[in-house]
Amino acid sequence: MDVHQDPLDLILDKFPTFGLVSQASAEDNPNFGQAMNGPNAEEFWDASAREISTIQKLRSWTQVKRTQGMNVIQSTWAYKTKRFPDGLVRKLKASFCVRGDM
Repeated sequence: MDVHQDPLDLILDKFPTFGLVSQASAEDNPNFGQAMNGPNAEEFWDASAREISTIQKLRSWTQVKRTQGMNVIQSTWAYKTKRFPDGLVRKLKASFCVRGDM
């Protein structure tokens, strides 16, 4: 049990700690193929387009022609389904991730 201090009368009380628990499943973290071919494919495409648009607006990269000997950094997409505590889908997210260790 946690100790709680009432802000009005400054009396310390003990009360049980409450929390919401939600469990993520594998379908909440699809890979590229699953996201783009699954039931939420259109929404994941939209989320991916928003991510690319944001990256371009921030001028995080410049597209260049690949040349011989150029060090190309690997990248991947990460997808996430955000849910309300009752399990309903709240938001579909797409993140473009670059391997910073390369």
